[in-house]
Amino acid sequence: MTLWDRIKSVFNFILRMDLILIFLVMSLLSFSVFVIYHIGLEAGGGLANYYIKQMLWIGVGFVLMVGIAYIDYEWIGVHSWMFYVFGLILLTLVLIPGVGMEINGARSWIKFPGFTIQPSEIAKPCSIVALAWYASRARVLLNQLTNIIPVVLLAAGPVFLIGMQPDFGSALVFIPITATVLFVAGCKVRYLAYPLLMAVILTPVMYFILKPHQKQRIDVFIHPVAHPMSVEYSTNKATDAGLPEDKIARIENMSNPWFYTKTEIAYQKKEISKEEYTKLRRKYVSLRRFIANDGWQAYQSALAVGSGGKGGKGWGNGTQIKLGFLPRSITTTDCIFSIICEEGGFYWAMVVLLFILGVILCTIRTACVARDLYGKVLVISIGMLYLCHTYINVGMAIGIAPIIGIPLPFLSYGGSFIISTMVCVGILQSVYIRREVTASEHRLKDLV
Repeated sequence: MTLWDRIKSVFNFILRMDLILIFLVMSLLSFSVFVIYHIGLEAGGGLANYYIKQMLWIGVGFVLMVGIAYIDYEWIGVHSWMFYVFGLILLTLVLIPGVGMEINGARSWIKFPGFTIQPSEIAKPCSIVALAWYASRARVLLNQLTNIIPVVLLAAGPVFLIGMQPDFGSALVFIPITATVLFVAGCKVRYLAYPLLMAVILTPVMYFILKPHQKQRIDVFIHPVAHPMSVEYSTNKATDAGLPEDKIARIENMSNPWFYTKTEIAYQKKEISKEEYTKLRRKYVSLRRFIANDGWQAYQSALAVGSGGKGGKGWGNGTQIKLGFLPRSITTTDCIFSIICEEGGFYWAMVVLLFILGVILCTIRTACVARDLYGKVLVISIGMLYLCHTYINVGMAIGIAPIIGIPLPFLSYGGSFIISTMVCVGILQSVYIRREVTASEHRLKDLV
């Protein structure tokens, strides 16, 4: 076969793929490079060359996507245990001092000469193929509770190791993915209530083992501003108790109005000593100080989203990066949606979300035409991965989700994340190419 014949063969193979999915994915990736380029122009320094690195990772990811699409996803399922073990090995290596690199309080990266990898991102597709393969086997009857336990234990392995880093954001993503695998594979709905109930019970316990900066993120999410009802209730109580006017005037400016009011009333009624009162007063935090310290990133991110309006300030004209209000280290990752909203406005933000929605709809369509249960479970699980990442990242930007460091699919900067995302696209293409219609055509040819 000549070189030209090989090129035509590859081209014909690409034409058999889901071209709509390729268009959506490549459009989002191209827009990612565009946004990161403008962030680099505004921020300067090391960020100036990020768009070049992003293009290199996209090129590597595209090659991997085509290569994985060429492989029958059934073969990937048969050998899924190898990928699962590989993911666990990477997650174990990152915990070893001297091998794993710690950034922002989490040991989540392994450094190589010239680049770093984030094992938690690589482990996601590795774990998904293993979960989908096991759950879809004919011998596994998920309508029996005892058969659900092995699936949960498979998911528990990477969740435990990622939690040890600690990176509870990435670990959290495995919960809806596991629930999706079980549901699509035939698990009874009532069985899904048990792990959800356990998560609700354990959440308060888990809170106390978090590191201070992780607790801070949750506190900011739960208590972003003083609730108007809390202010009104505290003001009425303070008035009835006869607190001085200057004390009452401070209520609406406190981050926790009721704690402040209760302490002041207790001291006035001599229910606490002066020493106790002095100690409690140190815990008073005004809204201004709360925003300036604990809630700075969340506040500035939401401010960037709102300040863009409908049409945005124009690419390269954002103030949140130039003036240093948003930490530059996360503008290309966690806060990229905030930058899109500020500079591109509501219209560009909606275009991005509609394109990501299109990718998720493509996964649903592929699941509908998949030739077997394994293909359906695999594809829907990947769709859930994209959905979780999108919801959490966008939620972080607008204040409806805690800031837990989850990137936006196809847009956030990062080699490990881009490769992981494109590997998942390759799996989607593998299922689509070998869909039920194609398989039926091959069976008819064999009969003839």
